[in-house]
Amino acid sequence: MCTFARGRAGARSRSPLFRLSRVERAARGGVASQGRDLESPRIVLGGALSRTVALFDALAISRTRFPPPPPHSPSPPPSHSPPPPPAPGALLAPVVTVPRGRAAMPRKLRAQETLDTIEDEILFTRAALEADPDAADLLPMTDSWLALVDATRATDRTARIAGTSASALRIVANGRLDDACTRFGRTLAIDTPTTSPRWRRFFGSAISSWIEQRLVAQVAAVRAWLAITDEPVLEAHRAPLAQWSEAAQVALDRTAASAQTRGAAQIARESLAEDLTRERDGVYAALLQRAGERSLARDWAARFFRVERRRGDPDAEPEGPPSPAS
Repeated sequence: MCTFARGRAGARSRSPLFRLSRVERAARGGVASQGRDLESPRIVLGGALSRTVALFDALAISRTRFPPPPPHSPSPPPSHSPPPPPAPGALLAPVVTVPRGRAAMPRKLRAQETLDTIEDEILFTRAALEADPDAADLLPMTDSWLALVDATRATDRTARIAGTSASALRIVANGRLDDACTRFGRTLAIDTPTTSPRWRRFFGSAISSWIEQRLVAQVAAVRAWLAITDEPVLEAHRAPLAQWSEAAQVALDRTAASAQTRGAAQIARESLAEDLTRERDGVYAALLQRAGERSLARDWAARFFRVERRRGDPDAEPEGPPSPAS
């Protein structure tokens, strides 16, 4: 048994298959399982060659179905050559430089701003136009601005006078009517119990509570009293009750009328803000055109409009960063 095993091992060691590497022998193991003779070097080499040919065929088919992408061609560098000159007779738009660092247009004026603030805007623009020789001829575009502010100021003053007058008259008439009603009630209470029908004819509660009702209701009640002719105590107080009830009614009428006047003044303020904003935009457009024609600084047109604002001005918008120096 030992001699046979030693001879079998010697024969295998002399076989060309066992002179291959261990990896190649493991790869050829599948051929032996299919009934082929692994000890023949011709069969082994033939199997390896067939597998190599099949691998190259598969690579050729994959290249045919999925061709490689074309080589990348770099894009040409950007050209810095100047644009071609315009055709003869073509219309050229003026080049306008918009200032950087602030709004392209003057700020919008608001109706909530005081008239003094709006007037300061006008005075600044007019003074700046007059001081610059390149813009002095544009000053007539602003000649009507102050007149617009004066007209609005007059309307506003009329509304304030009407409202203040109506308020003062209402306060005085209301107080004097309360005094007349109190004197009448105290005189009536001397010989009239507060639970009697005679007392209830004039007062439904205590005098101090009755005079605290709305003025319009109090005036209506006193006017109803004045239609009574069979009350001797009322006759002694008729004159002051009639005088101050009439004055209170006039104050109520003036208060209603002053509300309409205040509405008209508010409309005038809104119209002023819109009109002046439109006018300022027109001056700014003319300044931009002048700057383009004379090659002035990029922020030249913006210098004619005020940046700072009155302190405490209501509804004031925060200004942006100042424009850079040219």
